[in-house]
Amino acid sequence: MGSGAPVAVDEKAVFSSSVVQQLQKALQMKTEGCDMLLDEIQSSLGREEALQVQMYEMSQQLDEARQQSAQWKQTSEEVIEMLSEMEASSETFQTALVQARE
Repeated sequence: MGSGAPVAVDEKAVFSSSVVQQLQKALQMKTEGCDMLLDEIQSSLGREEALQVQMYEMSQQLDEARQQSAQWKQTSEEVIEMLSEMEASSETFQTALVQARE
């Protein structure tokens, strides 16, 4: 009977060692999976940050375009007003010229 007990202890030790190795392997796989997820999240955050910077820059460009458009509109209104005044002056001049000929 004395010889049967050490064999059982050895089997338990081998079984325990095997279980520990399997748990370590599973833990390592989980850790690697978590590391990959963290890398993916960081990469995604980096892309999101880059997109936010791009959106901000585009917003700035849009604001500049709006300001330029408003300036062009004001300038074109001034030009139209000047042309109207020139047309009125021309008509007055033509009227005066016709009257002078008569």
